[in-house]
Parts: sequence; structure tokens; C-alpha cells
Amino acid sequence: MKFVFSIGINTVLESNVIIREISETFLLSSLLKIFIRFLPYLVIWLLFTFVYKVIPYTDVKAKSALFGAIIGGTLWQVTLYLYTKLQFGLSRYNVIYSGFASIPFFMAWLYFSWLMLIVGAVAAYIQQNYSRFRESAGTESVSYSFRERLAMRVFMAIATNFYEGKEKLSSDELAELLNIPVHLVNDIIFVLEGEDLISGVTGEKTNYIPSRDLSKIRFVDVLQALRDHGDNPKEHISKTEGVFLGDTLDDVLAEVRKKYNKVTFYDLCKAHAGEYLKERREKVENKDHKKG
Repeated sequence: MKFVFSIGINTVLESNVIIREISETFLLSSLLKIFIRFLPYLVIWLLFTFVYKVIPYTDVKAKSALFGAIIGGTLWQVTLYLYTKLQFGLSRYNVIYSGFASIPFFMAWLYFSWLMLIVGAVAAYIQQNYSRFRESAGTESVSYSFRERLAMRVFMAIATNFYEGKEKLSSDELAELLNIPVHLVNDIIFVLEGEDLISGVTGEKTNYIPSRDLSKIRFVDVLQALRDHGDNPKEHISKTEGVFLGDTLDDVLAEVRKKYNKVTFYDLCKAHAGEYLKERREKVENKDHKKG
């Protein structure tokens, strides 16, 4: 439908006779003539904006959808223009090959038209998430100690919200609340969910809650989840190394577990929930103040 509609507009507006007749009848200004020439682009931009805004199973900002539509729609119109020009040039071959001469070119145009639609979608995604890409710069290889602290902060935020009966948090909300790139938050969520410490509640977006009672999730459980997550290919460690290195490391971690073995996240939420909520309110107020 979009193809036929756009072809129709292009065909009409490519006709110099029609443009001349309209100009003589209505005395169109030069500006209005330019508008008529660009009308196919405006129509395609609106159609692409609708596609990028409505179809994705996520919230797409209108300006991001329009940005992607301008890029994708313009490229789509360019490919359509080249295709129609090429089809007119093939008219002499139709005498020999009949309609079969146009089939390969139609298939090629169909391929590139879908490709331009995807390019526009990627452009919309980049425009909407540009700030995240900037935040992600330099965070591709964070230290293990940072991941430990991050895991504690992420789980503490989820646990405190659950403890206080507040709305569940998504990965995007956690990233904004903790001022951390969302890809790092997603990495931690993947580990915590894989170790059955949190569970995702699916709706319009996936929100997270503790998978067990907070009194049964200890401080050291989150640390242990990070340490145990993934494979442990023992064939790459010699028996000697496994004894003196592994045992030494286990002894060090055992001391940590022994010291904090009885500290649960229920205890931490009970002691620090007020501080957490106060910090969150301040961040919301600062954000509203900047918008104002």
C-alpha cells in the first residue's frame, strides 16, 4: 500500500505538464512548488514515524521516531527514485523478455527498501539511547571489585523497594537511580537472576523483585553469586595449583563469610531503608529542578 501510494505521488509530481497546469491555474509561489516536490518525502516520513512509534514493543519517543523516519524515509525514497528510473530505462528490453526483465530489479528494490526501513529503525534507536552510549564509554572493562559493589547496590535498590512496598524497578530505572550505564546493570541482573536471587515480573517492561524472603538472602550470597556464576573448567588448573591457590583463596573468602554470615538484606533494609529513600527523593527533586 505504501509502495503504491508513494509511486502514485511520485508519478503525478514527476509530470511537468501537471505541475505547469497547476502553476498556471493557481499561481503557485516558488515555495509552494518546492513543497509539492517534497510532498512524497513528507508522506513517507509520516508513515515511517508511525511505524517506528507504534510497532516496537517498547516506548519510542516521538522525536526519535521522527529522526529515524527522516533518515530511513529519505533513503527509501532515493531507492524508489532509482528503481523507477531504471524501470523506464528497461522498457526496450520488455519487448524481448516481456515482464520478466523487471522481476530481478523489483526483487532488488524490495530488498533495499526493507534495508532502508531497518536503517531508519537503527537511527531512531541510536538517537533515543545516545546518552547511554556516552555513559557506556570507558566502562567496557570495569574491575571485579566494582562489579561487586555494583551488585550490592543493584540488589539493595531492589530489596529496599520491595521492603518499603514501592513500585518494582526495571533495569532502566535502576540505571537512572544508581547513575550507572544500563548495560552494566543488565550484566548484574543477568547474574542475580541466574543465581535465583531476583526474579523478573513481566509486563509492559520487566521489573525485578527478590526471589526469596529478604531474611533468607544474606549479604555474602550476592558476593558468592558473582563468584560462582559461569563455568569452572577445572581441566585448566593443575592439581598443585588447585591445592595451594584454591585452598588459600577459599580460606580468605571463608573469613569474609564467617564475619558477615548472619547479615541478611532484611537487616540491611531495616537499618538503611530511610537513607536510601531520602537519597532517591533528592535525585528525583534534582531531576525535576533541572527540567524546570
